Amino acid sequence: MSEFLAVPSDNKLIQATALRQNVWKAKVQNICIYKRTLNLEKMFLIVLLLSAVLPVFSTSHVNFTGHKLYGLFASDDDELKLLKGLIEHPEIDVWNEPVDLYEKVNVRVPPNIAGQFEDKWKSEGIDYYVVTNNIQKWIDEEREENPVDDALAGRQENFQLDVYHTFDAVRPGTSGDSCSEIFRGEGAFSEEESKAVRDGVLSIGPRLKAYFTLHSYSQLWMTPYGHSREVPPDYQDQMKALQAAANAIASVHGQYYRHGTIANTIYPAAGSSVDWAYEKARIKYSFAIELRDTGRQGFLLSNSQIIPNAEENFAGIKAVADIIRNEV
Repeated sequence: MSEFLAVPSDNKLIQATALRQNVWKAKVQNICIYKRTLNLEKMFLIVLLLSAVLPVFSTSHVNFTGHKLYGLFASDDDELKLLKGLIEHPEIDVWNEPVDLYEKVNVRVPPNIAGQFEDKWKSEGIDYYVVTNNIQKWIDEEREENPVDDALAGRQENFQLDVYHTFDAVRPGTSGDSCSEIFRGEGAFSEEESKAVRDGVLSIGPRLKAYFTLHSYSQLWMTPYGHSREVPPDYQDQMKALQAAANAIASVHGQYYRHGTIANTIYPAAGSSVDWAYEKARIKYSFAIELRDTGRQGFLLSNSQIIPNAEENFAGIKAVADIIRNEV
């Protein structure tokens, strides 16, 4: 993850790079050593699966041998409507609600009807691929590598990850457990990397007109807030800038980037540097950008997409700079 601080008024660019090594690594006194490093997408999908089945089967193990996980993409409104209709099917699980075009929807399908659905999707022209042919293999691996009595398995004393929790129970997306992937730290700016970003921003002061933090992946452009679903006072101006950026991006390679506030576009996320830049550093145009792609390749983006990825997002950044220049 990299943080880019753009200063249109004097053409300075400060780059502060925050290095995050492995997902299953955090502090317990000095350091926690995990048995293995998990693939982020795989881990996320396993959590979704457990969340889906545990409310009903919390007292017994459910076997998903041969159950396939698919990634599907809607390219028009008719296809999006068909994907939304999958939610009502009694034998399959739609893990994330279809809400927008070109956004991956994960669907679990039992082996006895998988062929029927593949034929239907092909006939309807819906783009899809198989994430895994056997979800049970993933579950077995996770149970072996993260036994209940393992103190370093990412569990918290007062928060059980292997039982169902409501949205309100887990919002807004941080953990006090130092072995958790979403550990919030010992305090604000407790790490040297975040201190460097803070000090760089504050040293520039009111000359800093825009703040961009770049991540991967999902193809999103977002503004404050992350910690709340409320919209900020400058919401209308920020939305105009987002729309200009999205239009500029689409004009380069035809890619669509969803946009809006962080909490309302994806989910509540406390501790965002974008919220801090807007509220504390008083930077009106603060953006969190999720680069290519929408999930087909995820963090393993192919070399052929790297330059187009940079070209389209730089076009978006220039569109925002034009708006700022007209305001100054």
